Amino acid sequence: MAAYREVVCRLSERDVNLFVSPAGYLFASCWDELQSITEELEAEAVRRGIAVIVGIDLSPRALTQEYSTGARLSAFAFSWSPESGRSIWVQRSSSSENHYLATGESCSEERVLTVQGRRVAIVVCGEIFNDRIRNAVLQQHVDAAVDFGHYSQGFRVWAGMKVLTRAGLPVCFCSVHAGPWTKKYCYTVGGTSATTWRSDFIVEGSPRLEVKFWNVAMP
Repeated sequence: MAAYREVVCRLSERDVNLFVSPAGYLFASCWDELQSITEELEAEAVRRGIAVIVGIDLSPRALTQEYSTGARLSAFAFSWSPESGRSIWVQRSSSSENHYLATGESCSEERVLTVQGRRVAIVVCGEIFNDRIRNAVLQQHVDAAVDFGHYSQGFRVWAGMKVLTRAGLPVCFCSVHAGPWTKKYCYTVGGTSATTWRSDFIVEGSPRLEVKFWNVAMP
């Protein structure tokens, strides 16, 4: 949580509008702890005036029927912005192998955070490999989509990002856990890659955060 406070502080000083963490950035052992974490995340975001999307993994033992999908996944996305308020979303599918377990209703659900008038679709980790979720994102007239993953090794997130941007999504970003100096994935219309190894600044410590600025208004 200390690294989160530092990075949102530094981003707010640079007039950045949205911070996105990787999936599973924080961990909760029970539902009450998850709620407490989201309250702390929201309070800091409100204090700094910056929208946030943060990944929180819940212990599978604490997963309830209300917040579960057919795939019984326990990765959550917390989001907050002044325009949209707060939301908590559970991951619907994690790969092309279990995508069919997600209900049609959950796949078509609009999971969008509005930031400075821009609509940003929230895609949790392997959801990007789910055709129904990708199609829903394309039908929701968003300005951008962000996928945040657990691990970069073997993730192949770029494949799903290319599908979305080749189908007309203006821009797609990814935030993911990785080793030092890893790629920062970004694709624009037509599947054009803006991916880079460069960071705009680094928060040292544990966790170490390599931060890259992206512009949702990118062509």
